[in-house]
Amino acid sequence: MKKIDLERSACKKTLAAILAFTMALGAAACGAKETEETKKKKKKATEKTESVEHVFAKSMTIPDESETETEPDASIPFPSTETSTTSSDETDPFLPTDETSPTETLDIDYEEDLGDPIDSPDTEVPKTAEGFVMENEVIVDNDMYRVTFLSIVPHEYAERFVIYVKCENKTPDKTMWFEINDTVVNGYEADSIFIEKIGPQRKTISRLEIDGEIFDMGILTTIDQLSFVLEISEAGQSSLEDLLEQTFTVYPTGLTAEQIVIPERPTFPGEDVLVDNDQITVIIYSSGMNDFGDFDLNMYIENKTDAPLRCELQDVLVNGRPADPYWVYTAPAHTKVFTSMRLYEMTMQEMKVTKVEKIDFALCVRERGKNENLFLAPHEYKPQ
Repeated sequence: MKKIDLERSACKKTLAAILAFTMALGAAACGAKETEETKKKKKKATEKTESVEHVFAKSMTIPDESETETEPDASIPFPSTETSTTSSDETDPFLPTDETSPTETLDIDYEEDLGDPIDSPDTEVPKTAEGFVMENEVIVDNDMYRVTFLSIVPHEYAERFVIYVKCENKTPDKTMWFEINDTVVNGYEADSIFIEKIGPQRKTISRLEIDGEIFDMGILTTIDQLSFVLEISEAGQSSLEDLLEQTFTVYPTGLTAEQIVIPERPTFPGEDVLVDNDQITVIIYSSGMNDFGDFDLNMYIENKTDAPLRCELQDVLVNGRPADPYWVYTAPAHTKVFTSMRLYEMTMQEMKVTKVEKIDFALCVRERGKNENLFLAPHEYKPQ
């Protein structure tokens, strides 16, 4: 602001000097005689003009680059360009410190939910739905643990069912895992996931959801018979030291084992039978692209023996090119299964396969845990 005011003042003085000098020249041109007073005024005007011109010229001089920096106004907070001299106890929270880098992950301990105290009130659960009689059915109970099926209801959003399960850990010092696996409904394998970790003297009430192709395909519309494997183990211990691993069977609708009717599987046109003997039946009943761009090889397996059977497709070739889908499936004893081998879209792109014309493989069937083959034969499948 000071520099601008100086320039304005210099301009005004210059104009005044030029006006005085012009009047003096006009008087001389008219032939007027200069008096002593006139000479003094002329001399004074000339000195003022020279002085003002000097000031104006100085103010309009382009400064050297080394002199361009001006002192900032103290009222404007300019950022400092000097190296920070912040003390160690005044660290910038937005800059990494020696103790923590931006790429490090901080270890934060979260309190693990290991259930509610055993003596606390139970969470309210839906009552058993119409058509079922299973309610507060104790599956296992001893000094260490107890498992109870409280109720069963249809799932609220899909063709499936929900069983509310109460698991209790009675021990004073052990943390336990409770798992339910290998669910079988009316002779057909179902899909389910159930696993709970429970602390000493604590309990949980959780949902066991049961679904699968048997409901999606309309083979079953209810659960008359449910078989499952209940496994209970101590956390941190080897699986060989399970506290319990046992198969249980319940009858949610009240029918007995003799009254249960196991429905026949649906058949499909163009089925390809891989093996059908007194031990096992394996059939490819359909195949094709799914909604995600993958290729599914859909199979029906019936295990007719008293032991779980492990089925595997080996040496798989797709359109004559080696593939590695790694398909292995274990069918529970006396169980019918619907399952699929999947070729993912990314795998087919890497193999440069745009259309599956044929699949070559060898079907291998063994008892689970044994090396002896019950069945091994090559096969060629061509999608319809």
